[in-house]
Amino acid sequence: MDKDIKIIIKNSFITALIILIYGIIIQSKIVYIGFFLGSVFSIFTFYLIYRDVKYIMITKNGSYKNAILGYFKRYVLYLIFLILMLKIDFSYFIAASLGLLNVKFNILLKNLLIDFLKKFKSKFDDGKEGEKY
Repeated sequence: MDKDIKIIIKNSFITALIILIYGIIIQSKIVYIGFFLGSVFSIFTFYLIYRDVKYIMITKNGSYKNAILGYFKRYVLYLIFLILMLKIDFSYFIAASLGLLNVKFNILLKNLLIDFLKKFKSKFDDGKEGEKY
């Protein structure tokens, strides 16, 4: 598995665990069932995207068909998951929907952090690397 993908999945699991612990501490079923399950489901569907892309890149024939089929499967899974949460309660649906943003949040956070560190480094890097004062 690609290094960046592993980092994103690891950070997403850490975020999901933090959500679970937070939900247990505040004793909110909505948080530790809806939000946590949404976060875990987000990681699962991200892995499915990774697996589909890897398969499409390896195979030459039928890649368009496989891409459409993978896309369709993921959205059917999203639909089933959200309908189940809606059957429980609307607040679980909202929490699960927010949990589905877990991987997207971690990707955004990683990219913002990298951009911040690059700007921070360039601010203090005046082009005099290797010179001693």
